[in-house]
Amino acid sequence: MYVNIAPKINSDNPLPVDVVWVYDEELLKELLKLSAKAWFEKKEQFKRDFPSNEAFEVWPWEWTPGQKVAVQKIPIKAKSKGGIIFANYLIDGDHRARVDPAQDFQIDFSKESFSVKEPED
Repeated sequence: MYVNIAPKINSDNPLPVDVVWVYDEELLKELLKLSAKAWFEKKEQFKRDFPSNEAFEVWPWEWTPGQKVAVQKIPIKAKSKGGIIFANYLIDGDHRARVDPAQDFQIDFSKESFSVKEPED
């Protein structure tokens, strides 16, 4: 995972970001309906409902505006059904993106949103 963080993101505040690998097809469908705000509000309950890391795993970060981030290598189980990135921006919006955990990807965080694409060389 490659990460680019623009200056002045999130109204010049730290940005909580969770990368979630999901191993349960029904849970993946449920999580894809959540906004990032809802995910961050309900994350602890999901952890209590699925305590063994068999249904999903979370990799949390909090990045600051303009921060330089080294390439992140996230382990993946072969049975992954999909990945979701949630970015907890202060402004309204879904701030969620689906990714393929088996592929490298680049996240570009801008002032009020983010995008995901194939990494640049």
